[in-house]
Amino acid sequence: MKSAPRFVRQLARLGREGAALLPALLVLAWLFRRLLAGRVLAGGDLQTYFFPYWAAAARALQAGRLPLWNPDLFAGAPLLANSQAGVFYPLNWPLWLLAGPTLPGVTQALHASVVLHVLLAAVAAYALARRLGLSRSGAAFAALLYGGGGFVGVHVEHLNQLQGLAWLPLALLPDRKSAAERAFPWPSLLNVTAYALILLAGHTQTAFIAAVGIVVFRVALWFWPKSAPHDWQPSVDPEPRAVHSSRPGVGSLLLSLTPFALAGLLAAVQLAPTLELSRFSPRAGGLPWREAVSFSFVPWEAPHVLLPAYLFAPALPEGVAYVGVLGLLLAGWGAVRAVRSRQRHAAAAGILAGVGLSLALGAYNPLYLLAAWVGLPGVIQFRAPARFLALYALGTALLAGFGVEALPWPWKRGTALHGVRWLLFGALAVELALSAEHLPHAHATPARAYSDLRPATAHLVAAAREAEAQQQPPGRFLSISRMLFEPGDKGEIESLYGSTLDADALWAYLVAAKAREVLAPNLPLAFAVPAADGYDGGVLPLRHYADFTTLLLPEGTLDGRLRENLEAIPDARWLELLDVRFLITDKVGDLWAGGVFYDRQFQLELAPGAMLTFAWLPQNFAADGVGLLFSGAGTLEVTLTDGRTLALPLVNSDGETPQQVRWPDAATLLHLTVRAGEGGLRLTGATLVETATDAFYPLTLSERFRLAHSGDVKIYEAATPSARAVLVHEVTCVADTAAALEALRAPDFDPATRGVLVGCPAGAWPGVASPASPAESVQVLAYAAERVELAVRAEAPGVLVLKDAWYPGWRVTVAPLRPVEAAPVFEGEPLRAQVLFRAAPVPAGEWRVTFVYRPRSLWVGAALSVLGILATGGYAFWRGKK
Repeated sequence: MKSAPRFVRQLARLGREGAALLPALLVLAWLFRRLLAGRVLAGGDLQTYFFPYWAAAARALQAGRLPLWNPDLFAGAPLLANSQAGVFYPLNWPLWLLAGPTLPGVTQALHASVVLHVLLAAVAAYALARRLGLSRSGAAFAALLYGGGGFVGVHVEHLNQLQGLAWLPLALLPDRKSAAERAFPWPSLLNVTAYALILLAGHTQTAFIAAVGIVVFRVALWFWPKSAPHDWQPSVDPEPRAVHSSRPGVGSLLLSLTPFALAGLLAAVQLAPTLELSRFSPRAGGLPWREAVSFSFVPWEAPHVLLPAYLFAPALPEGVAYVGVLGLLLAGWGAVRAVRSRQRHAAAAGILAGVGLSLALGAYNPLYLLAAWVGLPGVIQFRAPARFLALYALGTALLAGFGVEALPWPWKRGTALHGVRWLLFGALAVELALSAEHLPHAHATPARAYSDLRPATAHLVAAAREAEAQQQPPGRFLSISRMLFEPGDKGEIESLYGSTLDADALWAYLVAAKAREVLAPNLPLAFAVPAADGYDGGVLPLRHYADFTTLLLPEGTLDGRLRENLEAIPDARWLELLDVRFLITDKVGDLWAGGVFYDRQFQLELAPGAMLTFAWLPQNFAADGVGLLFSGAGTLEVTLTDGRTLALPLVNSDGETPQQVRWPDAATLLHLTVRAGEGGLRLTGATLVETATDAFYPLTLSERFRLAHSGDVKIYEAATPSARAVLVHEVTCVADTAAALEALRAPDFDPATRGVLVGCPAGAWPGVASPASPAESVQVLAYAAERVELAVRAEAPGVLVLKDAWYPGWRVTVAPLRPVEAAPVFEGEPLRAQVLFRAAPVPAGEWRVTFVYRPRSLWVGAALSVLGILATGGYAFWRGKK
């Protein structure tokens, strides 16, 4: 009888494999059912880090461009070069393109990626288990434990780590020398492709852990002594797997590792820009050793790490690696049988798990601690050694699969054996389901937590869209809040969702609402509203940004966050340098007294004779007094629209208790000034009052900002916005960043008239000390992420300072304004000014100055990736011929 065609046999085999794997996938679908139903993970990294980058990348790709530059965080920073954005990860692109232009679409795509990669992790673990000789049922156990275990489950909010974990099993596939594989070495190509995908997913620590796992697994397979075919290979498998019984030579071991260099070439289109960015990261030299061992697996917390979460509260966020009590017992039995039967694949899985557990100890592993202390590369670049539990999780899942096959079944084949295995599988699924209810994804919340506009956000979004419509740069904002306030609509939210959400899910929704209200930490990127800060724990922020923040904070900030670290409004000079137009603060420190609200955000210490003139006064509020929070003595000078000018004494020796200063007949104010007396005056709040109706209007104690919005939070807007680009004539050239910071801190430094250029010997720039002329101007002609065009009229030579971050890859040309095709007088890399920003020399005359971002590293990386594709093809051909 003629046998069926080969492709029919292959399809039938795939059908059998799929049928064996399907129960594990269905269990995983149940574990993550809330995400499949449209709920979202709110309040963590998925919302505040990955969602903004996905929104920005989706907008760019749908507009037909690569997202090279991020203008909305850190006063500008590379986007594509930040590997955590995953711009070249292939599975992101279709989701970004299908997401549509709306934030709800991006939200759905983001969570679709989460569920997809959980399922991919299980499929990859199944493939590895089958490759190691397990039957379909044993491989299904391994797939369920890896995809449904605690380590994958707790990292669903860390999307790029999850994406790397999904491909880790395929990167470990061992070679075999069957006739088909001699013709086409698909395992080696899968190894290379899987590791390239891990690199492209963008979490460099996961890539490093995967590399360690690959080496450990290959060495374990090579080193384990000769074994006899194990006697516990199940006879129910119609296609039993052959097991190697000889140890290859060292050359073969090294040869099996060399193809992974091809993965680096394939991923070079991402790696080259990221390596360039790493040179300008504050973490370029590695972390302090104490920080490198933070988030280690604490041995005495082992029950919270290794045992199921329904028994012990999980050690969030990093230390969770349970596979269930039943899973641990099966893995232990698999390890015992591996030693007794000298089965090297099972032994290799055990060694992988053991090494992962040992490295996860971090500070509690003397060797790891020594490696961090001496600055061993690969150790000091990353925090959280507990993430090595990834190797433990995969190794333990594989061991459990071997344990299932090694159980002393009374039945060798048939229905009884399948029935017992199904019962065991069901018990394990129940255990994982109970544990999953204690992980963050069990508290998923409605999708509106990501995309609904809060009132403060709507105000900033409207201002940004108005500026963009005029091709002008939107003014940046700076948020100062520790998010201790409660949303004003908390009662409505609780009424709407209280009956459908558990307490943790409702809390996550409220936290997400507060994060959207103050746009923290990276949400400005999602809503396309430029911020003065941001957050990143990888290669960003830029080192120059971290240096610049020492002007605002004594120690600066390595992760870019200013919001929760600032105690007060920064010096106006630094806000002007950052082109901050809006400030967002909460009302936690404000005061209600005597039925009057006092805004205490701006607090002033006025020296004797010093004065404060309010930047903005309401034109539709008639007042007959001012409520003040002050201590000391001075004078209140009031000019009213009816022509009256009043000078009212201020005296308060009882501390900052509220006092009301009144005048007869209510009227609108034209000017209001507080002048300190001989002993000085401390002023912390001022509010206009109208006694007849008990009305009041809070004022802002600032000569620059006015209150533009008051709700759950307050938005202050600059009464006279600063310019994104300025022409300066007083120029100082210094050798390094430290000298630049010293020059900026000088009391007489004025960012509107002076420039400090970095990276040239002192005195190299001749400078022009002439004052700015009223005839001079700087006009923004066009403003986009990767291209800024300005028209400059200069009466004397000077330097144009653009308040956007300097970075290699930016090019600037200075050419005559007319005619447009005239040759440039300057073309090259921008100068670095005021520590952080781009600048260009401008002669006297009228000029068109154009900044364009064209990173050479991207094209170098693209060329290497093309070379990698050709080299991988050549490698496959060579292996096939060998």
